[in-house]
Amino acid sequence: MAAPGSTPQGGPRLTALALPMLLAGLPLRSQTSEVPLGLNLPTAERLEGGQLALRFTHRFTEAARGHSRDLYGLDGGNFPGLGLDLGLGAVPGLDAQVYRTADDKTLVLALQQQVVDHSRFRMAIRAERFDETIPRTTYAFGAVGLAGVALQLPAELLVGSVTLSLVPTWLSRTTRGDRSLSTAGLGLRWRFLGNQALLLEAYPRPSRLDAATHEAGFAFGY
Repeated sequence: MAAPGSTPQGGPRLTALALPMLLAGLPLRSQTSEVPLGLNLPTAERLEGGQLALRFTHRFTEAARGHSRDLYGLDGGNFPGLGLDLGLGAVPGLDAQVYRTADDKTLVLALQQQVVDHSRFRMAIRAERFDETIPRTTYAFGAVGLAGVALQLPAELLVGSVTLSLVPTWLSRTTRGDRSLSTAGLGLRWRFLGNQALLLEAYPRPSRLDAATHEAGFAFGY
């Protein structure tokens, strides 16, 4: 689940369609694992010790609305982001991440530890600190310039070429105020033709958020 720093500008609606372009190559040596990221949700994957990967994202600022009259955000601006993932060889299954996005000038530092790695089931624990490095300001839709933490528990079930994921998430604060929030993201990845995949993610509206101003979100990608 994206941290508050990735909330689209213009309001708190959760219908923005994020279409990141993930360049998760550039290993230091032959790499069989993947960067632990789907579209927005973390996965239970891991890098091998000493492996480095580059993460580049391009997120539209406009919501996917109006029956695609805005080409699902293509007519609006965008928030680029750049990050590095590193497998820490000293602790098997431990990855470190640093990521910076133009969305509220947010800096993210994270650690993720894979705790289960079976042939059909994987699970990890992820802890993240986000810091919107802009002056704190309160608007009608909420506050910006926040700092806080996110805790996540990515879990994946592999069924043939399909991976089903559940990502329980706890946020220490959101743009809607200085209060914590819990939710869980859902994901599906279908890998075909060896090295290609279709991805679908859904983000239910947390019950603490007003249904009149917030909707469930989704993302899809190739």
